Amino acid sequence: MTITTVCKKAIIEMIDDNLVSGSLGTSNQSPSATDTSLISEVTSTIQSITGAANNQQLVITYNLNSVTGNGNTYTEYGNKFTNSITTSEILLDRITFTGVPKNSALEFQVSTIINVI
Repeated sequence: MTITTVCKKAIIEMIDDNLVSGSLGTSNQSPSATDTSLISEVTSTIQSITGAANNQQLVITYNLNSVTGNGNTYTEYGNKFTNSITTSEILLDRITFTGVPKNSALEFQVSTIINVI
């Protein structure tokens, strides 16, 4: 079976059209395909995200300004979207990384690149 190029583009567009938010958390538990949320999400870091679709690629951008989410060491990040099947937000992806202590001297920008190949 082959998934068509036009379908791959449509998948990217559907995700882009339904992006909701990104957020940071403080858990370093390894990501799993069965994750449904961040393990230790910090609610003050929930921010709107933007996507830029280009054919079979989507670049998602998350920004956290210098005055938000200070006082934590962040070690996980995830993006959420919705769809027509469920009204609740769905975790699209989750990543863990070496801890970054957040203070007012720092801003976060996370770029997520999704390729449907």
